[in-house]
Amino acid sequence: MDSGISGIISCYNSEAFIANTLDSIFNQTTALSSLIIVDDCSSDATIDAVHRYVTARGLDAGTVSVLPNRINLGISMSYNLGIMACRTKYAMLFSHDDISHPDRVKSTLNAFAEGAAIVCSYMDVPASGQKITLPEMPSLVALGLALGNVVPAPTVSLDVDIARQNKLYFNPQNDYAEDYDLWCQYILRGYSFHVVPEFLVAYTLHDQQASVTRQAHQKLVAERVRLQYLRSLFPFLQPEQSEVLVRILLYEKHMLGHISQSFNEAILNGMEKQSVAPGVQSVYGYVRQMLTSPVSAPVTVQ
Repeated sequence: MDSGISGIISCYNSEAFIANTLDSIFNQTTALSSLIIVDDCSSDATIDAVHRYVTARGLDAGTVSVLPNRINLGISMSYNLGIMACRTKYAMLFSHDDISHPDRVKSTLNAFAEGAAIVCSYMDVPASGQKITLPEMPSLVALGLALGNVVPAPTVSLDVDIARQNKLYFNPQNDYAEDYDLWCQYILRGYSFHVVPEFLVAYTLHDQQASVTRQAHQKLVAERVRLQYLRSLFPFLQPEQSEVLVRILLYEKHMLGHISQSFNEAILNGMEKQSVAPGVQSVYGYVRQMLTSPVSAPVTVQ
């Protein structure tokens, strides 16, 4: 397997956006080894637009491969097909309509060189001025996922070997929140997010996005994923109790001293009895330190 990094794009009716996205991919300061484009049975001229771009750039089949789905399979299966077709050690996931910073590949490879299994970064939304950041401490990212999807999907890259060995693929049953579900599975399988504290992707807003066209369904699926993750993370608590605990740990640390002794002991005893993967163990380490140390004490658990 090539030690480099490939890009994977899942496209569906991307004709209006794909050229700008491809420009940002091929203007990287460190080049991708290859790009895999999975077209999910687009009804517009997406594939023609890709072929025109490839020809104009003088790119060859070894650099860009186009995999057209014969039927619409959905975003999960399309990305999975791209991951399975990948011949490099790492894969960078691209949205068909977002713009990558020129140093995205370079910064991501630096993170993988430090031993990361899955990498993400900050993301900005130029149309709204929003800046999406997340904590660099892996245990805080894991806790944040218990309240919602804090990881910007268009910024994620992964170690292909780890994904394949652990069958860490997108679940089509959770389409429209498939990314959220997969991030939770990484934590529960023992892996942590490496956060690159740079704005490496610019998110494009438009009215064709699933977050607009399938908003209600997306919320339902995301809530189901969240509750499943909460139950897996803290199986010894009720989901409502787990949510209160996480909110206090992330946003209301001044309330730690007001947790009843019996609840505190139930949490500590529950964690002690669990046999969990390293990713969850790091979360438990953080929770344990926060519950047993003064709020002002420095946090060292990763």
